[in-house]
Amino acid sequence: MTKTIKAVLCTIILAAGLTGAASAATKEDLPNQIVETMRSLSGISTDATPTVTSRVTASTNWNFTAKATATSDSTAIEDWIYAKARIYSSKGVLLGQAEDDQDYSNHAGASVSLSSIGTGADYALGNHTYIAAGYKTVYHETKDYY
Repeated sequence: MTKTIKAVLCTIILAAGLTGAASAATKEDLPNQIVETMRSLSGISTDATPTVTSRVTASTNWNFTAKATATSDSTAIEDWIYAKARIYSSKGVLLGQAEDDQDYSNHAGASVSLSSIGTGADYALGNHTYIAAGYKTVYHETKDYY
């Protein structure tokens, strides 16, 4: 009887510990500048639901150029797809921006770069819009730091 109780308790303790570790690893592995959304067809979910992915990447290179790249991707052809990249200083001042929109496409991307010497580039914002007939319009804003 005591062996059975010990075995059950050990199993419960191990299962609880593994569940917590798995959920913690999942949360840490997700980058904060990527947003993925499953779209619904007028509120009805199907197995072939299109997925949209919004991403902004802030980077600098060896010659001190600050660059922001925003991409909007979809697994389906959208009626209109849009991406906008903006660079901001630590005080919230807009330093540069670029945008791209495409009709009947599954990708839009915009990139802006500027010299970061003396400009104080701190973070990049991306705006993303997906419009397709019969689907809900999706808007995302993504953020990444230099």
